[in-house]
Amino acid sequence: MRLRLCLTSTECASGGWLAKLEAAARRRLAQAPAEGTAQVTRSALRKLRQFAVGPAAGRKLFRRPRVHGELRACCHNEWSLLLFAEWLLAHKSKKTGKPVSVNTVVTYVSLIKSELSVQYGFAITGDCERRLSRALKSMRKTAPAPTRRKRRGLRRKHLRKAWRASSYKSDRSVDAVNEWGAVATAWEALARGGELCPSKAFDARAPATPTRADLTFQSDKYGRSATLWLRPLKKRGQARADKVPIIFAEHDGAGSDTYAALARLAQCDPVPAEAAATTPLFRRANGKAMRLEHFRTIVKRVAALAGEDPGPFGAHSPRVGGATDIGDGSPLLLQAKGRWGSDIGKIYARMTRRGLLRSSRAMQRRGARDMEELHPGFVQPA
Repeated sequence: MRLRLCLTSTECASGGWLAKLEAAARRRLAQAPAEGTAQVTRSALRKLRQFAVGPAAGRKLFRRPRVHGELRACCHNEWSLLLFAEWLLAHKSKKTGKPVSVNTVVTYVSLIKSELSVQYGFAITGDCERRLSRALKSMRKTAPAPTRRKRRGLRRKHLRKAWRASSYKSDRSVDAVNEWGAVATAWEALARGGELCPSKAFDARAPATPTRADLTFQSDKYGRSATLWLRPLKKRGQARADKVPIIFAEHDGAGSDTYAALARLAQCDPVPAEAAATTPLFRRANGKAMRLEHFRTIVKRVAALAGEDPGPFGAHSPRVGGATDIGDGSPLLLQAKGRWGSDIGKIYARMTRRGLLRSSRAMQRRGARDMEELHPGFVQPA
């Protein structure tokens, strides 16, 4: 049986199946960048558009070679990418007020080069990449070493002091119970701000942040407790992590009692069972999800209520403070509860219900002074 390698005259006359397939393939390639880089590619192309209508408005960025590998066109395209990289280093973001990092510049240039090569149907720089490679290498060498932001830890003592000194204790409004629930949960769950509150609009179809359906309450021989299924944040390009159960034991009802804060949230801001899966865990009085920038403001407010300078406090502060309060416990439990992935031992470590409840109660008893308390002028990066 011979394999038919060409279209029949009927197929050609019906509109050309090959042309349709080619068009479909081009649309798919245009809509689906390399796996795991779609969001970064969109950001890179958005920056390229800003560059094209800004400082490069009088320049044709990319030329099509008249013949394969034409040196003049490839060098012109390479120079455009080099100018784009220099602009990225000098251009300050309206959102952050800072230019992007060198690693981001290199990533953007690489993604744009590969994406446009696919869209245009030819390698936009061909073999002419020596100047671009040397420039990017030089950028990496001369870039200042990255430093982590200095963040004070929001600890149990801060929560309890702020609770006594504020109206949160008696305020049963939607905003109040959500705000205190978010801060207390972040502290005891060692949660990053982004794990509890979205930085962008909440998407009920595929939420990256927890919903009310992720929160349950139980009572058994161990006492009353709450369980929150929390999805750890992953780096860009990696698969989304599975949710992890965090258990909060009931304590004394004061400011650091996360169980009490969540129970108060469920009582004062109830959600119908049918809407739980589409309602963010923490929300504002207007029904919208509590955003990361609002959570950061709440953390600073709680720090100020506790008598601290709110400047060094941020969205990571409850995670830092919770890790400090449990820090002299089991290293494996600390790593597992904090969802850190830096040790191969996590493959063998398994969290138990008894261990989680023990760690929850232990965090309520910690009172050791940290180095930042002993030396007020010292703040560790976090």
